[in-house]
Amino acid sequence: TDETTTRRAVEVAKVLFDWATGFSRRMYIIPHGQNLAEFLEKCPHRFTCLLCKRVMYRIAEKIAEMTKVEGIVTGEAIGEQASQTIPNLRVLNQAVQKYPIHRPLLGFDKAETERIARKIGTYEPSSLKAKGCTAAPKKPATMAKPHEIIEAEEKLNIQQMVEASVQQLKTLNCRISTSLYSSVSVLFSACVEPLNDRVLMFSLTMSAADIAVRVFLKLEPEDFRTLQ
Repeated sequence: TDETTTRRAVEVAKVLFDWATGFSRRMYIIPHGQNLAEFLEKCPHRFTCLLCKRVMYRIAEKIAEMTKVEGIVTGEAIGEQASQTIPNLRVLNQAVQKYPIHRPLLGFDKAETERIARKIGTYEPSSLKAKGCTAAPKKPATMAKPHEIIEAEEKLNIQQMVEASVQQLKTLNCRISTSLYSSVSVLFSACVEPLNDRVLMFSLTMSAADIAVRVFLKLEPEDFRTLQ
């Protein structure tokens, strides 16, 4: 596991947990390197990021079932990454069948997101130096078709990959709480060299929405984009 990337994600999560007072603070750390290695070996490289995220979504869905939560929350924003174009978000959505995917930052641009991060305290920890993903293709697909990704996934044993990943999860309790509810996050970190630096965090519960509400309540009017 790439400790620098994992540490950065954990520090950001700790700040977000402070916006969920009264909720337990729990993270799941899951090796993802072997999955990345299979994508690179068996599938078109331009689909690597989408295949990676679709498996992450499925793992998040599995943990959502285990923890009895109500949805999956991500930090994706339209156009921020190649995998976050509107066509690609549609492809990602189709990986999850049982839970809604919530994206509270979907319509924010980079400057707006950074301004919010500075206000709530996540900007500094998120800026800590860490490796980038070495599995990312030079020319990633930006307008993938669902049938293209399905064809690529036919070369993989997706169910086995998800089950193996969940079996390797490690739980990190950031703080003890007696709340009946849980604020749950999933941290995917690659563990196979040189694919040891892919980290993504999903918040998996209603309390994640609660975090968003608490954040927005503290923001000033100028922090929101005015829709005409």
